[in-house]
Amino acid sequence: MKANDFIAEYGEEAYVRQKELRRAWDEAHPGRKKKANYEQGHKDGKYYRKTLKYRATGVNGERNKIRGNHRHAWLEFKKIIAPNSQFHHQWLPGSAEYSGLALVEADQHLHGIIDVIQILKGEITLFTEEEIRVQSEGRWQ
Repeated sequence: MKANDFIAEYGEEAYVRQKELRRAWDEAHPGRKKKANYEQGHKDGKYYRKTLKYRATGVNGERNKIRGNHRHAWLEFKKIIAPNSQFHHQWLPGSAEYSGLALVEADQHLHGIIDVIQILKGEITLFTEEEIRVQSEGRWQ
Protein backbone atom coordinates (compact mmCIF):
# COMPACT_ATOMS: atom_id res chain seq x y z
CA MET A 1 0.00 0.00 0.00
CA LYS A 2 1.38 3.40 -0.94
CA ALA A 3 1.84 6.09 1.69
CA ASN A 4 -0.88 8.36 0.28
CA ASP A 5 -3.39 5.51 0.19
CA PHE A 6 -2.52 4.51 3.75
CA ILE A 7 -2.93 8.09 4.98
CA ALA A 8 -6.24 8.48 3.18
CA GLU A 9 -7.58 5.31 4.78
CA TYR A 10 -6.12 5.45 8.31
CA GLY A 11 -4.94 9.04 8.84
CA GLU A 12 -1.57 10.70 9.17
CA GLU A 13 -1.11 9.77 12.86
CA ALA A 14 -1.45 6.08 12.01
CA TYR A 15 1.06 6.52 9.18
CA VAL A 16 3.62 8.13 11.50
CA ARG A 17 3.03 5.40 14.10
CA GLN A 18 3.47 2.69 11.43
CA LYS A 19 6.78 4.23 10.36
CA GLU A 20 7.96 4.33 13.99
CA LEU A 21 7.02 0.68 14.51
CA ARG A 22 8.78 -0.34 11.29
CA ARG A 23 11.93 1.57 12.23
CA ALA A 24 11.94 -0.02 15.71
CA TRP A 25 11.53 -3.51 14.21
CA ASP A 26 14.36 -2.87 11.74
CA GLU A 27 16.67 -1.77 14.56
CA ALA A 28 15.70 -4.77 16.69
CA HIS A 29 16.24 -7.29 13.86
CA PRO A 30 19.21 -6.09 11.78
CA GLY A 31 20.12 -9.60 10.61
CA ARG A 32 16.65 -10.35 9.26
CA LYS A 33 16.50 -7.04 7.40
CA LYS A 34 19.93 -7.67 5.87
CA LYS A 35 18.87 -11.18 4.84
CA ALA A 36 15.67 -9.87 3.21
CA ASN A 37 17.64 -7.28 1.24
CA TYR A 38 20.10 -9.98 0.19
CA GLU A 39 17.27 -12.25 -0.99
CA GLN A 40 15.99 -9.50 -3.27
CA GLY A 41 19.22 -8.11 -4.66
CA HIS A 42 21.75 -10.92 -5.07
CA LYS A 43 21.87 -13.48 -7.86
CA ASP A 44 21.49 -16.44 -5.54
CA GLY A 45 18.73 -14.72 -3.56
CA LYS A 46 15.21 -16.10 -3.23
CA TYR A 47 13.43 -13.23 -5.02
CA TYR A 48 16.17 -12.25 -7.48
CA ARG A 49 14.50 -13.74 -10.55
CA LYS A 50 11.17 -12.11 -9.70
CA THR A 51 12.88 -8.73 -9.27
CA LEU A 52 14.80 -9.20 -12.50
CA LYS A 53 11.60 -10.03 -14.38
CA TYR A 54 9.87 -6.95 -12.95
CA ARG A 55 12.73 -4.71 -14.08
CA ALA A 56 12.71 -6.20 -17.58
CA THR A 57 8.97 -6.28 -18.34
CA GLY A 58 6.03 -3.92 -18.32
CA VAL A 59 6.30 -0.15 -17.92
CA ASN A 60 9.44 -0.41 -15.79
CA GLY A 61 11.18 -2.57 -18.38
CA GLU A 62 10.20 -0.24 -21.22
CA ARG A 63 11.48 2.76 -19.27
CA ASN A 64 14.77 0.99 -18.61
CA LYS A 65 15.17 0.32 -22.35
CA ILE A 66 14.59 4.01 -23.09
CA ARG A 67 17.07 5.01 -20.37
CA GLY A 68 19.67 2.67 -21.89
CA ASN A 69 19.13 4.00 -25.40
CA HIS A 70 19.46 7.60 -24.23
CA ARG A 71 22.50 6.79 -22.12
CA HIS A 72 24.19 5.36 -25.20
CA ALA A 73 23.06 8.12 -27.58
CA TRP A 74 23.98 11.07 -25.34
CA LEU A 75 27.07 9.72 -23.53
CA GLU A 76 29.69 11.63 -25.55
CA PHE A 77 27.71 14.87 -25.21
CA LYS A 78 27.39 14.30 -21.45
CA LYS A 79 31.15 13.68 -21.08
CA ILE A 80 31.91 17.02 -22.76
CA ILE A 81 29.25 19.22 -21.14
CA ALA A 82 28.99 17.86 -17.58
CA PRO A 83 30.69 14.56 -16.70
CA ASN A 84 29.24 14.54 -13.15
CA SER A 85 25.63 14.77 -14.25
CA GLN A 86 22.67 12.46 -14.81
CA PHE A 87 19.89 12.12 -17.36
CA HIS A 88 16.42 13.03 -16.14
CA HIS A 89 13.28 11.86 -17.96
CA GLN A 90 9.93 13.48 -17.32
CA TRP A 91 7.72 10.38 -17.58
CA LEU A 92 4.04 10.54 -18.36
CA PRO A 93 2.16 8.83 -15.50
CA GLY A 94 1.58 5.08 -15.87
CA SER A 95 3.38 4.76 -19.20
CA ALA A 96 6.81 4.45 -20.77
CA GLU A 97 6.37 7.68 -22.71
CA TYR A 98 8.18 10.84 -21.74
CA SER A 99 7.73 14.52 -22.48
CA GLY A 100 11.32 15.57 -21.96
CA LEU A 101 14.93 14.56 -21.37
CA ALA A 102 17.45 16.79 -19.61
CA LEU A 103 20.97 16.71 -18.25
CA VAL A 104 20.80 17.53 -14.51
CA GLU A 105 23.15 17.86 -11.53
CA ALA A 106 23.73 14.36 -10.14
CA ASP A 107 23.95 15.13 -6.39
CA GLN A 108 20.79 17.18 -6.32
CA HIS A 109 18.94 14.74 -8.57
CA LEU A 110 19.55 11.96 -6.03
CA HIS A 111 17.68 14.10 -3.48
CA GLY A 112 14.75 14.90 -5.78
CA ILE A 113 15.91 18.36 -6.87
CA ILE A 114 16.03 19.01 -10.59
CA ASP A 115 18.79 21.51 -11.45
CA VAL A 116 18.78 21.46 -15.25
CA ILE A 117 22.10 21.91 -17.02
CA GLN A 118 20.63 21.51 -20.50
CA ILE A 119 17.39 20.20 -21.98
CA LEU A 120 18.24 17.56 -24.56
CA LYS A 121 14.80 16.62 -25.87
CA GLY A 122 11.24 17.90 -25.41
CA GLU A 123 10.16 19.91 -22.38
CA ILE A 124 10.84 19.62 -18.66
CA THR A 125 8.34 21.13 -16.22
CA LEU A 126 10.07 22.70 -13.22
CA PHE A 127 8.22 23.56 -10.02
CA THR A 128 9.24 25.95 -7.28
CA GLU A 129 9.38 24.68 -3.70
CA GLU A 130 6.18 26.60 -2.95
CA GLU A 131 4.30 24.89 -5.82
CA ILE A 132 5.48 21.48 -4.64
CA ARG A 133 4.46 22.25 -1.06
CA VAL A 134 0.97 23.32 -2.19
CA GLN A 135 0.59 20.18 -4.32
CA SER A 136 1.68 17.88 -1.51
CA GLU A 137 -0.57 19.61 1.04
CA GLY A 138 -3.53 19.15 -1.28
CA ARG A 139 -2.69 15.49 -1.68
CA TRP A 140 -2.41 14.85 2.07
CA GLN A 141 -5.73 16.43 2.98
